[in-house]
Amino acid sequence: MRVAVVGGGLLGSVAALFAAARGWDVELFDARESLLEGASSANEGKIHLGPIFALGDSATQEVMLRGALSFDSLLEEAMAAEVDWSAISSPAFEYVVMPTSLLDASELAERYSSMNARFEWLSGELGRRYLGSEVDFLVDPEPRADPSTGFPMFATAERAVDPIALCALLSARIASEPRIAVRLSHRVVALEPGNSGVEVSWRDAGGIADAGRYDFAVNCAWESQLALAPASGSGGRNFRVKTAIRLPAAAGRRTVTLAQGPYGDVVSHRDYTYASWYPDARLTNEFGSAPSAEAFQLLDRALVRGGDDESAGWRAALADRQIAALQHLGLLPGDVDGADLIGGIIVGHGPRDIDRLESQLHNRAEFGAHVAGRLVTPRNFKLTTAPLAAARAVEAIDMALAGTVLA
Repeated sequence: MRVAVVGGGLLGSVAALFAAARGWDVELFDARESLLEGASSANEGKIHLGPIFALGDSATQEVMLRGALSFDSLLEEAMAAEVDWSAISSPAFEYVVMPTSLLDASELAERYSSMNARFEWLSGELGRRYLGSEVDFLVDPEPRADPSTGFPMFATAERAVDPIALCALLSARIASEPRIAVRLSHRVVALEPGNSGVEVSWRDAGGIADAGRYDFAVNCAWESQLALAPASGSGGRNFRVKTAIRLPAAAGRRTVTLAQGPYGDVVSHRDYTYASWYPDARLTNEFGSAPSAEAFQLLDRALVRGGDDESAGWRAALADRQIAALQHLGLLPGDVDGADLIGGIIVGHGPRDIDRLESQLHNRAEFGAHVAGRLVTPRNFKLTTAPLAAARAVEAIDMALAGTVLA
């Protein structure tokens, strides 16, 4: 059986491995020159246990828990190897409550207590394993004064996985899998599903068009997923161009999330520190079926894909503003050198940005696999839930095949 997987990010890469493990021949398409080059590697790697979604509904928090508590086991299953999670995981996050937070510390404490209770209830089904170890709680609901800022701070069990290290492990595993053929610099432009297969059309790096027919296709595209399969989601999606900085590792840096607006993160990975200050890091916010050409141009400018001295100065100023904001809070040292600006496009729901109380971005409950004929489109919007979404997508093919046999 031939399966096309569109999109070589974390979701598509894991789906391809699960499909190959079933003995299917897989073609993995990605428009970039390398797999796992976009948002999958340009993020802090947080494996969400739920506290950043304190403004969201209970369904969102349950989806995050299901994704987080299966993250390590599903990736090990996909890669057919054990992972030393302690070697690629950050220290636990501390949540610092900003003075302009959408919820104050007492309100957050109530919600965190509720999350702990939901975790206790779900742990009988899901277990307590999280990134290779057992967790007893999600968030300590008793705040204390943060030593750097003086603001209220909550200790959590939440950690981040180094996305660079994780993507390297996945890339190596895919390269060793004979059943996966990788088609890089191939942009899929159309998916036409039917009852007996899916016609996949693409253009290569030279603009030459071609197409092929596959028994099934899995639409794991990131920015263009809804454009390729409009029936898989209602309305449009929220697209944000977000930047961050990577700094050489230094003693004394912490792992902190700033909540609940203005947002920011400092994450101490083994080989570098990730830092982002959302008021400057977020460059644009759009709503539609795909990001605009202007959004991609802005991302290209941030990622040094061409440009002049003016663009170089703009990039340096963008990095400097984020560093300065985090230094002002005491979360980065005063002598920071070697900053590397990174970025990607974040996908979510609704037209309003995350710093608004009514924003739909506080909810991520939409999850699962949409099936149209033999086209499967996973609904997934977070790194945390990508392995679980990939597993569900391939299970949807299993179910379709079983239905075909029974018929």
